[in-house]
Amino acid sequence: MSTETTHTVHFSVHGDFITDHFRSLVREGNWRKALEDTMDSLIGMTREYAEMILTGEAKLEGVNTVDLVEDDIHSDNNWVSKQYYVYTSRLFAYNSKLYLPYREVDGLDSNDAQKAMDLFGWSAIPWQEDQQLQFTQDRLKTYMNDPSDDIAIYNTDGSWMLCKESMPDYPSWLTRKQFFEMVQANTPDDIEDRIESGSDVLIDRESLVHKDTGSNSIVDTFLENMEKSEHAHNNIDSLKQKIKQQADKLGGWITLRDKRAKQSYTIPKNPFLRWCLSDNPMYNTIEWPCVSPQGMKMGGDDPNHTDWWLFTELPIDQAENHDSRACKFFFQERHRMHEEITGSNIKCLIDSGHKGLRDGPVVFFNCANEHPVPHNSIIVIPNASPDFEMLAKKASEQNCIVITETGGALCHLATVGREFGLQLYLLPDARRILKGAVIASVSTSTMQLTVSDYSGHELEMLLKRKMTGMHYK
Repeated sequence: MSTETTHTVHFSVHGDFITDHFRSLVREGNWRKALEDTMDSLIGMTREYAEMILTGEAKLEGVNTVDLVEDDIHSDNNWVSKQYYVYTSRLFAYNSKLYLPYREVDGLDSNDAQKAMDLFGWSAIPWQEDQQLQFTQDRLKTYMNDPSDDIAIYNTDGSWMLCKESMPDYPSWLTRKQFFEMVQANTPDDIEDRIESGSDVLIDRESLVHKDTGSNSIVDTFLENMEKSEHAHNNIDSLKQKIKQQADKLGGWITLRDKRAKQSYTIPKNPFLRWCLSDNPMYNTIEWPCVSPQGMKMGGDDPNHTDWWLFTELPIDQAENHDSRACKFFFQERHRMHEEITGSNIKCLIDSGHKGLRDGPVVFFNCANEHPVPHNSIIVIPNASPDFEMLAKKASEQNCIVITETGGALCHLATVGREFGLQLYLLPDARRILKGAVIASVSTSTMQLTVSDYSGHELEMLLKRKMTGMHYK
């Protein structure tokens, strides 16, 4: 016969514990939950009282029966700074806007020089000192997510910190002015010093307009492209009509069928082919003057992308979402068309002069720090985002070749990888295509990837897929 043992638990409600708990939620970034939970915690708790508790103007006092009393902690600048640090962290204010650093550029190279010449209309690299300064600024803009709005701050070591305009989801009880003042109070001294040092080290649209560098025509061209882009966004139907008229004369149309999604896309043929062949000599054999303005580039790619994407009837911003089903499909078609026209089964995004690999181990990474990087190996990654930058750098040091499933000539790894000699290729759906591959070879001269060895069961399945034809679909 079992006997039950009972235990009595005693607890009491302390006002200071409740106050600290809800304030801690604000410090963790959960200000909405803090506000809702505070209002739901006690009968008679209004929104006004809840906000007074969370802002440090009032607190709960007592045990079991608690009272709302005044609190002077809101006058403690250190407490206020810690309370809202999660919302103000890394932000700084400039020209009545808030900015967030998103990338460091260690140095410039010949690739960004060529891009700057193409984008901003330089006919040659300038030798005049004032124009060299403008040329350096234009080269730097090729690394920016949005050259029309982003700014760059010069570091004393010769690098630049790129920053984008940002407005975080800060607590609703703060006014915009209060939040700006908090950001200014928490701006790191080194950033503040560089901002105060003047427009020579700070690049943005306003400083370009007012800065007389002897190359105002270049600046005007840049701003004109931005204005054309804004006008095009506001007149999409008119832009599409111009593209349609040109497509009817040059190349016609092509229909791409996504069998898995049971979706078809009829788009202008020539701009799609030029997008498929970017960085290949055959690019110039296809006639297509871009209709979309330069400032309307999408997804780190050229305006050819815009010219055909507009006819997919998909939102323009989805072209930058490499995780979407549609975007993956177009990258697969891009690779298929590139292989069909050029005879290469991988697309080179960066050619650093690598001699290629023969019978190198194939290593798959789903995240950057999954396992060590073997010497002379073929590294396969899902995308070319900043998450894989350090991995790519290690791969370069280990004489490896990196294959990404998504990315373009202006993607993150393609941009920073040139600085440390990365050999980078694009192969959509690489993890599925190379599943089970143990040893492979890459020819950098013919841009061919060949699998030398598959493991046990995978080899058997591969042969079955080839015999049934499924492998080639």
